Amino acid sequence: MRAWRVCAAGALGALPLLFLAGPAGATIDGPCQAGGEIDGDLYNADEKEVEIPDTGTVNWFGSIDIPPPPEEGRPIEGWIKVDLPAPLPDQQIGDWENDDSTNIENSDSYDYELPGVLADAMKGYDIRVYGEHYEDGTLTCSGEINVKIDGGGIGNPVTLLSIAFTVIAVMNLFLAIRVKA
Repeated sequence: MRAWRVCAAGALGALPLLFLAGPAGATIDGPCQAGGEIDGDLYNADEKEVEIPDTGTVNWFGSIDIPPPPEEGRPIEGWIKVDLPAPLPDQQIGDWENDDSTNIENSDSYDYELPGVLADAMKGYDIRVYGEHYEDGTLTCSGEINVKIDGGGIGNPVTLLSIAFTVIAVMNLFLAIRVKA
């Protein structure tokens, strides 16, 4: 019984560490370039992670370094998603598809706003934004970047909950291993 309590307390104590994983940084695999500008700040794949406001407009751009496509074009498609924490499904924020595209670059703007509760819960935490681009049905480029929402810290409800669970787990650990007199 005592060994079970020690294992349970140790597992509860380690649970908050799952939320502290470090960022992997930005990557783009393939002959593509991409980036964006928010409030005058330029972000690209050279960034390890970026910190953005919870509401704004991103002026994005993307290009692919390939020979000029034929006059009749070629089929392309792709998407960009935000990796939300479980149990929420990933949210697709952009996609494209064209059966006869002759473009090798594109740009536009995208307005975003995180809902209040979600924005508060995600402030200060890394959020993975990732995407893929296909040429003629073949994966040509893929990329991802870690985005952090401005703010966070001790006032973040998720941080407070994590600290509370850690305190409870440490108390359980001490209770489980205390010497009975």
